[in-house]
Amino acid sequence: MKKRLFSLLVAAGLIWAPAPAAAQAGAVAESRYVLNMRKGNDAFTHGNFPSAEQAYRAAIAERPDLAAGYQNLGDALFRAGKFSESAAEFQKAMERGDVPQKSAAAYNLGNALYKQNQLAEAAEAYKKALRWNERDEDARYNLQRVLDKLKEQQKQKDDKQQKKDESKEDSKDNKQQSKDQQQKQNQDKQQQSNDNKQQANKDQKQQSKDQQKKQNQDKQQQAKGQQDKQQQAKDQQQKQQQAKGQQQKQQQAKAERQKQQQAKAEQQKQQQAKAEQQKQQQAKAEQQKQQQAKAEQQKQQQAKAEQQKQQQAKAEQQKQQQAKAEQQKQVAAQQALGQKAPQPVNPQEAAKRDAQTLLRYIQEKERANVSSRRPKGPVMVAPGQETW
Repeated sequence: MKKRLFSLLVAAGLIWAPAPAAAQAGAVAESRYVLNMRKGNDAFTHGNFPSAEQAYRAAIAERPDLAAGYQNLGDALFRAGKFSESAAEFQKAMERGDVPQKSAAAYNLGNALYKQNQLAEAAEAYKKALRWNERDEDARYNLQRVLDKLKEQQKQKDDKQQKKDESKEDSKDNKQQSKDQQQKQNQDKQQQSNDNKQQANKDQKQQSKDQQKKQNQDKQQQAKGQQDKQQQAKDQQQKQQQAKGQQQKQQQAKAERQKQQQAKAEQQKQQQAKAEQQKQQQAKAEQQKQQQAKAEQQKQQQAKAEQQKQQQAKAEQQKQQQAKAEQQKQVAAQQALGQKAPQPVNPQEAAKRDAQTLLRYIQEKERANVSSRRPKGPVMVAPGQETW
């Protein structure tokens, strides 16, 4: 049985506070009660159970209304092997204490009754402890042990009674058999007094009857042996079927686990494929974005080059116009001075020369732009190129 020192309510250095009603009895009695409880606890701790018993009885004499003294006295008596006396003290503590004290006293009362082999009474005490404290696992454990032992004792008692009944039945059968034998002997003696021939016939018939009876008994034994053999075969078959069913169940569980693992692996594979696809799509989108940015940049560069080309052509045209105006101005000035005017220029040749000059200028500018092209800003005209 599990045993706990739960009943020692006044530990070393701790004083069980009296109830307000008990405090009115006087400080002197209260002081003696506390002093005796401490003496008892000290003696109990050092294993001096007789001294502890004496101190606890003195404390109870001062405060018979408190459950702590009875509880500790019962525990000291229990440790001293006085189980009957300890049970009486635990009963008193159970009657005087509050709910926690009642539960502890009932538990210890169950232990004391168990030591006296009063199993039914011990079971009732443990049940009371559980009613007052349903979380008391020690009381629950001890109750189950006691109930199991009660069942075992009842079984032993039933077995003993059954053996007694069987012995009585065997004795009765022996008496009946003896009576039958005596009756048969009397019949045999009476028959012997009759005709010897009739006696011989009767003996022969009796012998035949006994032989038939023996044969019947042999057949019954053989039938019983066959039945036992069939039952054993049936039991063996059931056992094999159960083993087979268990094996099939294990195989099914194993197949189910494998199926779940395969499904999980397939799901992971699909997730990986999906992640890879998403990654490829993202890379493709990024590549398209870069290509679009590059195409946009090229488009902007082409537009800028076209704009620069147009500006250059416009500047060239302005230069030609300025040169023509300057030439006309010079001609007018010479005419005013009476100088001979210069020979007129063939317009086709002049246009051809101008076109060649403009082409060379554009090519040089493009080469210069390729070698030192800047991303932003207006096209700069080199000094000295504003006019022809």
